[in-house]
Amino acid sequence: DKMNTASDRHVDILNMGIAATGPREYFSIMVKEALPLKPDAALICVFVGNDFGQTSPKPLLLHSWVVSAAKYVVDWLRYVEPTSRHVSSLSQYIDEAPSFSEAYFLEVETMRTEVYDQSSPMLSERLPPVMTKIDEIKTVCEHNGIQLFVMLIPDELQVSPELQERVLEKIGADKDKLDFDRPNKRLAEELSARNIRYLDVL
Repeated sequence: DKMNTASDRHVDILNMGIAATGPREYFSIMVKEALPLKPDAALICVFVGNDFGQTSPKPLLLHSWVVSAAKYVVDWLRYVEPTSRHVSSLSQYIDEAPSFSEAYFLEVETMRTEVYDQSSPMLSERLPPVMTKIDEIKTVCEHNGIQLFVMLIPDELQVSPELQERVLEKIGADKDKLDFDRPNKRLAEELSARNIRYLDVL
């Protein structure tokens, strides 16, 4: 029960953020990478933008590493913004340089709207697999004396009224059709029911 101060307790923070991973990979990373380091706490970040989509089965062709890599290269060549700023960024990093063209970014955000659609079954279908992975991580944490925390990271579409208007115009829908808080509310309900402490950045 002693209150430790910064002077008598050393805390190491290890970031295991890995690109292109989702809930189904988090458990594996936890067991294979984190457990050997005997952490005191684990922070799992759930990105509302695509972590629900990543719980669906992969297309058969994408089980091939070669096919997946080829698709990545093709997408990169098609959609990365071809501006002189990117050419210069090869030798100098420019933080505000866009990763994708405006048209492709809008397309991506439009494809993500189903999770906010109150008439769509997507959220009810995809939330259980996400929570199953979090349950597995929770069990491992409990068995190893690790505190578990979850952070809900919003998609840009949830926080940008301008982007919301553009997306709604693109899909030809009224604002009432989409509830941009919906995924966070449902996640919060599930986490609270499991007594998992969380931070909703939204």
